[in-house]
Amino acid sequence: MATGHEKTLIYHTAVLVARKVKILPSNLLVVVVSPLNALMSDELESCQRLKLKAVKMEQELFDNDNTLKELEEAEVLYCSLETLENI
Repeated sequence: MATGHEKTLIYHTAVLVARKVKILPSNLLVVVVSPLNALMSDELESCQRLKLKAVKMEQELFDNDNTLKELEEAEVLYCSLETLENI
């Protein structure tokens, strides 16, 4: 689907439903692999507006204890394919 067709609602809805429905794990993590950094930045802002805990995975994330804590608390994790390949 092209940009701007609200595919993001799928990721947001998964987290919001997991918060309400007791049959899903309470620590649900939605992983979104995105090809563009600019799109991930927009998505992070969108998550903030909805009070979702979202993190963009970058190599620096693993170098700092504070950001590792953010990763542990995240509900949505955005990353690029290149980042996944380098872990």
